[in-house]
Amino acid sequence: MLRLGPAIPKGSDVKDSLSVLFSWSINEGILETSSLVKIKVPRAEKKVVKSLIPIEVNQLISSFKDTFEGIRNKAIILILVDCGLRLGELLSIKLIDVNTEQQLLKVDGKTGEFISSWVKVQSTYC
Repeated sequence: MLRLGPAIPKGSDVKDSLSVLFSWSINEGILETSSLVKIKVPRAEKKVVKSLIPIEVNQLISSFKDTFEGIRNKAIILILVDCGLRLGELLSIKLIDVNTEQQLLKVDGKTGEFISSWVKVQSTYC
């Protein structure tokens, strides 16, 4: 689900921000000790994303028309499903990262570090 608007900060981000404020307050002599020592940040629950079953993937890709946008969208869905890429990894692929002769894609990892690997593109849906 795409959510627009300001992001809701994680509990650890709020605690980190408050920690800076309390540390500054102690250094300035405004406070003697930090109350944050007693606060434990609850861990966020891990969300399990339900994956599409093959029938749902086929329904999705067959819903696209044979226009430029439809063919592009079908390719995007097939690369995400068949290669297991994250959206950010797919969006970072440039033309130079595509090897059509060997059907390979060069993919950079999600952490922003320059970790790259070549992914074999073989669709089970085409």
